Amino acid sequence: ERLFATVDEVASRSYQLHGRTLFARSELERELALLGLRRGWYRAYILRLGGRPAAFWTGYSYGGWFGWRGATGYDPAFHSHSPGTYTLFRLIEALSDDPAVTQFDLGGGDTDYKPRFADRRWQEIDVRLLGPGMRLLGINAVGTTFHAVHHGLRGVGAAFGIHTAPTRLLRRRL
Repeated sequence: ERLFATVDEVASRSYQLHGRTLFARSELERELALLGLRRGWYRAYILRLGGRPAAFWTGYSYGGWFGWRGATGYDPAFHSHSPGTYTLFRLIEALSDDPAVTQFDLGGGDTDYKPRFADRRWQEIDVRLLGPGMRLLGINAVGTTFHAVHHGLRGVGAAFGIHTAPTRLLRRRL
């Protein structure tokens, strides 16, 4: 319970979770973490600064990999100290001492730290499979329109030298 409360304290202030919590909002996350703790799969790394939780990184270690369903976050009050990066360094240090972990998956998304710490990257795509019918044709048209607008905005941004995802730009402005 102390682990859940500490992670949620930081998560509620982090931009990564947009003011939400990780465990208080989801019984599924809580139960998965409890199962992982019982089986030795779940790990949580928490950084405290001045006795106050400042950053966390959670994940699962299974089958030689670490990272599945992991979450990370930091308190923006400590932004100038890069608590998330420091926590990541300590996490990598701990994982490198564990012979059971041979791969570290940083997860999806395009945050700034991932190209600095990853040695491989791959693109994933969503595939929509819809049956016949006018209703489903309309649903596909809406989805295709949103997809085209999203990629169009990314293309315009790239043309102006902006390589940050539009959603991250919006988060920063908010």
